[in-house]
Amino acid sequence: MSYQQQISVTTKGHGDMHDLTQRVASVLNTSGIQTGTVNVFNVGSTAAIGTIEFESGLQPFNGP
Repeated sequence: MSYQQQISVTTKGHGDMHDLTQRVASVLNTSGIQTGTVNVFNVGSTAAIGTIEFESGLQPFNGP
């Protein structure tokens, strides 16, 4: 069995980070699949997907 769903994310430029955990979990729950592997893929030559502990301190400081 396989399941596919698209998630769209709008970014603001260099260093913009998004926590996708809940969105991916929601897709997984919708799929009804109990066991398997989740593949997250991005389109774009300058985009990347990483697995880190998401903390606000990891984001670049864009303040005054």
